[in-house]
Amino acid sequence: VMLQAEYADGDPETYVAPVAVATGDKAQALLADHPNAGIAWLDTGITAEPLLLHDALVDPGFADATMRAVRRRLTFRSPSGAELTMKTTPEFRKVLDEADDLTPHVPSVEQSNSSVVFGNRLVVKMFRRSQEGVNPELELGEFLTDQAEFEHTAPLYGAMEYRKGKGEPRTVSVITGYVPNEGDAWHYTLDALGLYYESVLTLVPDEAVVVPRWSEVLGWLHQDPPFALASAIGPYLESVRLLGRRTAELHLALASGTGENFRPEPFTTLYQRSLYQSMRAQVRPSLALVRRNTGDLEGGAAADGASVLASESAMLECFGAIRTHRLDTARFRVHGDFHLGQVLHAGRDFVIIDFEGEPSRSPTERRIKRSGLADVAGILRSFQYAARAGLLAYADRGLVTAEQWPAFEARERAWQMWVTTSYLAGYLELAEGTPLVPRDPLDLRALLTAYTLDKALYEVRYDLAHRPAWAPIPLRGIVQLLEDQV
Repeated sequence: VMLQAEYADGDPETYVAPVAVATGDKAQALLADHPNAGIAWLDTGITAEPLLLHDALVDPGFADATMRAVRRRLTFRSPSGAELTMKTTPEFRKVLDEADDLTPHVPSVEQSNSSVVFGNRLVVKMFRRSQEGVNPELELGEFLTDQAEFEHTAPLYGAMEYRKGKGEPRTVSVITGYVPNEGDAWHYTLDALGLYYESVLTLVPDEAVVVPRWSEVLGWLHQDPPFALASAIGPYLESVRLLGRRTAELHLALASGTGENFRPEPFTTLYQRSLYQSMRAQVRPSLALVRRNTGDLEGGAAADGASVLASESAMLECFGAIRTHRLDTARFRVHGDFHLGQVLHAGRDFVIIDFEGEPSRSPTERRIKRSGLADVAGILRSFQYAARAGLLAYADRGLVTAEQWPAFEARERAWQMWVTTSYLAGYLELAEGTPLVPRDPLDLRALLTAYTLDKALYEVRYDLAHRPAWAPIPLRGIVQLLEDQV
C-alpha cells in the first residue's frame, strides 16, 4: 500500500508499506524476532484467531515471492490503474544462473530504507519514502555500472517502479549485487579509534601532539605527523588516504558523462551567487535554534555555543568568499549524502554505496549538479563525529579520569586533523589539476570551507531537533572551522 502521512506543518509525504498477515505461532514468533514489524491485530470474524497485520519485508515468504516476480519481470496492476513493474538488466540472469543460494535475510541495520539480502549474491533495497521521479540511486547505479564501469560500488541489476496514470514513475526499490564486507567504514573507524585511545596517552607525549588548524590543512598535505602520533593512529592513516583516492575515482567517473543528466557544467557567477544565497540562508535559522537551546548546553558545549552565536559575520564572510570571482571548477552529479556510513569496508579496500541522496530532499533537488567537494565535506565531518564518539565510548568504560580529559581531547583533535589531511591528500592526488577542484589553492580552500561549514550548520539543526546529546559535536566543528577568523 501507498500511505499518505499528513502533518500540522509541512507538505504530506507518501510511504511504501508492503503488508502481510500472520496468525498463531507464526505471528508470535514474528513479533518476538521483529517487535517493530507489527502494525495491528485484526479481528475479522472469519478466522478463529485474530490476524497480525505486519510489515511484509520480515516475512521470508514475501521475500521469495518478490524474487520470483523479479525473475519473471512481472507487472502488477491495481483496479485503480496503478502499475508495479519489475525491471532487470541482462547481467541479472547471469547472477541467477551462478547463484547456489538465494535464501532471504533481513539485516538489522538502522536506515531510512529497508533491505533484504538474498544469499550472498543480491540485495533488494526498498525506499520507504515514495516520491515522484526516478530515484538517484537507480539513475547513478545504471550510469556507474553500465557506462562508467566504476568497480568500487555494488553493481545495479534491476529495479521496481510504481506508476499511476500520467504521473512520473516512482522508484520503489533497486536490486544490486551483494558486496562481501566487514561492515561499514563508520564501524571500522570506531574500531581503529578504540585501539588509538587505548594507547595514545602512553605512546604520544605532549610534544608530539602537533595539530594543524583548519586554515593550515591544505598546506600540511605532504607532511607526515610526528612518528609517535602516526604510530598510535596506525594503518588507518593509509586506509583513509585510499578512501580519498576512491572518492576521487568516483567523482572522475561521474564527471565522465556526456548526456544531459551527467554532462559536467562549469561554475558560473550566477551559480556561485545562488550557492552563496542558499548557504547564507541557513545561518540565521541555525543560530536561532542554538540560541533557543543555550540553556541545555553545558561546560565546553556552552562555550562553543556562545562562540558560534558570536560568529555570524565570520560565517557570512566564509560563504561570501565563494562569490568574489568566478571559480575555475566544474559541477556534476555527486553522491549527495556521503559519510562513513555510506562506505563498506571490504578488507583492504572500500566500496561506495547508497546513492539515493538525502531522503528529505525531492528527487529533483537530489539530481542537481554540485561540486565534488560537497561529498568530501561530508566525509570530513564524519571524522569529527567518529573521533568524539570513539572518545566518549572509551570514557564510558571508566578509563578516562577528569584530570586526563584535556589530554585525551587534545589527542582526539590530533587524530581528526591528521586523518583529515591524509584523506584530502589521497583525494587531491587524483583530483588536483582536473575540473573536480579549483586550480587556485585559495579558491580550493574557500570552497571546501564553505561546504564543510554548511554541512556543520545542517548537523547543528538536525542534532538539536532529533538527538540533542550529539549537538556539541558540530558546534565544536564550527568553532574549529572559524578559529582563525573570529
